[in-house]
Amino acid sequence: MAEKEYIEKSKLISDIECIDICDCTDIDDIFIEVERTIDEQPTADVQKVRHGKNVTPFHPADEFICSECGVAFKEMSEYIIEDDVYREFYFKFCPNCGAKMDKT
Repeated sequence: MAEKEYIEKSKLISDIECIDICDCTDIDDIFIEVERTIDEQPTADVQKVRHGKNVTPFHPADEFICSECGVAFKEMSEYIIEDDVYREFYFKFCPNCGAKMDKT
């Protein structure tokens, strides 16, 4: 199976709209130009987004355990000091595997 390639849709549409059909002698020439335009599009390096949650049995500001890769951070600093205000810290992404922490 061929590897998937991802391109920017709006750029492709814009580039196809710029094809000068006056230079084309028949419909086959138009299809050849469209195909060439598609082939010349830059591809993006993308990765599937993984979703997980912090599965710690303790308060999530005290410990972090990723449900996807199992990495654990124990005895984390419970608070971050910012202008003499204490704020609890929660991971939005796993620092090890990059999973987005949005599962409930």
